[in-house]
Amino acid sequence: MNFVSWAYKSAGWDGVNALLARPPRSTEQVLHPEKYFVKPENPIRVQIGALAPYLRGEWQLAEEATLGEFTIRILAERFVDRAGATAIAAGWDGDRLDGVVPRRSAGARLAHRLGHRPGCDRVLRCVARDRREPSSRSAAGPP
Repeated sequence: MNFVSWAYKSAGWDGVNALLARPPRSTEQVLHPEKYFVKPENPIRVQIGALAPYLRGEWQLAEEATLGEFTIRILAERFVDRAGATAIAAGWDGDRLDGVVPRRSAGARLAHRLGHRPGCDRVLRCVARDRREPSSRSAAGPP
């Protein structure tokens, strides 16, 4: 059963409209509606430490994001089949992605955004957490 159906079956259209006032906090809750409606499970805030050495000198923080269970699964599908990717993403409780890029002039940054990229210049770090198995999910995932 999908997420909106849970809201409708429990409270009709008022239940669906209530989702606008209190939307899900993660794709995990959308994929597993019981984690929103039955036993609420909010994502864990994950912080990546030791980023400061990368932000000195030639590097700057370009992106900070949380991917969510759905995106973790989509990324894993690049390396394993759908069942394997679903298993990797299962039990997601939180993640963090930080991207750093070399510092450049304003003109070079604009050229980069427009697609003129002279090679790979990003370093991305992602950490996924699982309350039940804190390290096994990351180890099972793609490199």
